[in-house]
Amino acid sequence: QDEKLLGDIDELPTEIDALNLAIQQNLLKQEVYTITQEITPKIGPLTP
Repeated sequence: QDEKLLGDIDELPTEIDALNLAIQQNLLKQEVYTITQEITPKIGPLTP
């Protein structure tokens, strides 16, 4: 039981990193979306 717990603790930093990365990517998406919402009315739809 203790060994399992130690294994879980060892994996924690990786999981926290993954979580932080997901949060950063989500914030970035939110930022891009917000910027797009602000700019689009001024310059028209962004079409590739």
